[in-house]
Amino acid sequence: MRSKSDTKYYIPVNIKNKHLNVISPVLYIQSDCDTPISRDYIVKELGKYVKIDSYGKCLTNKTFPKELSKIYSLDLYNEEILKFISKYKFIIAFENSVCDDYITEKLWRPLIVGSIPIYLGSPTIEDWLPNKKSAILVKNYGSLEAVANLINKINENDTMYESFLEHKIKSKLSNNLLKEYILEDHPITSFECFVCQKMHKNDWYGKYSDRSIYTCPKPNAPDRKNTWNQHWEIGQCQSKALKLLIDRDKPYSIKLFDKTWKTLLYNHNC
Repeated sequence: MRSKSDTKYYIPVNIKNKHLNVISPVLYIQSDCDTPISRDYIVKELGKYVKIDSYGKCLTNKTFPKELSKIYSLDLYNEEILKFISKYKFIIAFENSVCDDYITEKLWRPLIVGSIPIYLGSPTIEDWLPNKKSAILVKNYGSLEAVANLINKINENDTMYESFLEHKIKSKLSNNLLKEYILEDHPITSFECFVCQKMHKNDWYGKYSDRSIYTCPKPNAPDRKNTWNQHWEIGQCQSKALKLLIDRDKPYSIKLFDKTWKTLLYNHNC
């Protein structure tokens, strides 16, 4: 578990505290501003209670150094990007959607550099943390103000802050599942290697995914302007329409497909 426990990018808390003279304790980097969970809306609300530096195209209040401005979205694990974000004590890690096993670089990067992720996304996130207390999980708190109060409390207490980083400071990793699945610096490459190793050892027969791993509940975005609920409903109807037409075992046209899913939608039968 080298990438999560090594100290290549890790900056001790006493040094990070000195950076607070010029940066905020919390980092937000995002250029995808229209998401099913209304990510920007939530970050904006959180920003009422805690200072946040926001880079990228969403809620921008800081500008990337010139040498990073063109690469931050092209190479998610670029070494210079990781060095840059490692200065921050906390990093907002809000996924695009709340889906059971949808976990992206938004979680992995803070863990790699030794910052505390402020996470919102997969309900199964605890399965993938180095230790039980390696991230601030928004889902466990009743309000964003409560989340911000915790962030501010941790920010002011070095001992409490370091308790979230035992995978870096003590090389402590209590999550055996994570030890097995992700061993290298790049999570995607690591998982590909994991699959290849399992196949090579013939240790994969009978282990198939089912539709449960793709579960994405209907968006429940707090921003009333969010249109993803409608997209989700249309997708459900289109999926059902496609299955109905395929089960007929007859040729069908785009026109018939459109008519079928729109009828299902109109009748609330998706």
